[in-house]
Amino acid sequence: MPPHPKRKLSKGRRDRRRANDALQPVHLVKCKQCGSMRLPHHACPDCGTYNGQTVLDVEERSRRPASRPAVRSVAHLPQQGGEQTHDL
Repeated sequence: MPPHPKRKLSKGRRDRRRANDALQPVHLVKCKQCGSMRLPHHACPDCGTYNGQTVLDVEERSRRPASRPAVRSVAHLPQQGGEQTHDL
């Protein structure tokens, strides 16, 4: 049998716990070079500048494919040491 709470949580205690569960709005600042909105302390995704210096090549980033797999499978990679492994 799973454990159960010994006492009922009061509404106030429940609500105080849930007070920090709300989503915070994303804070954006205007880029000084191009005027687009960006995250603070991050390079601008539109013009590639940070702190007045160009740090990203925007043309190179736009040529890359937009959708890349987030997790690559390692099943297709050869095993090191020549050992055969079997999934159980």
